[in-house]
Amino acid sequence: MFLFRTISTKDTYFLLTAINNNMAPKRHEYPYSKNEPSINDVYLLGKRIIGCHSSSSKTGKLTIGSSEDRLFRQSYGLSVAVVLEAWRLLQVHNLLPDGGCFYQLVWALHFMKYYEPELVLSAKFGADPKTFRKQMWPFIHALSELEYQNKLD
Repeated sequence: MFLFRTISTKDTYFLLTAINNNMAPKRHEYPYSKNEPSINDVYLLGKRIIGCHSSSSKTGKLTIGSSEDRLFRQSYGLSVAVVLEAWRLLQVHNLLPDGGCFYQLVWALHFMKYYEPELVLSAKFGADPKTFRKQMWPFIHALSELEYQNKLD
């Protein structure tokens, strides 16, 4: 006979964190400066966030339709070029959240693509759920504002 125990949300967070501990990059491990990621940096970050990072810092072929490109598009719903353009537009229109970093934009894109519970995503990304929510939602609002401004132009 199997016995099941109900576990609390806090227990679930710690369990998911333990499972994903080797996959989730820590904040200080992101491979680029705060505001100037390159195309290669974005591909590497995307792979690390979804748990496909390897010990090397190399990516495969970075052309449209390549396996790297398909993996990124499947995970985030956009190409790397579009993500970098969104980042640039957020900077140009002064819509970046206070203290916002590029990886938080990628978190927001992943959240919007899959709409998984924040508890699951925060464990996947190696962040506390409260911190994850506090850093991700301002980017979703900023992207919404950017879309609204582009409709006015």
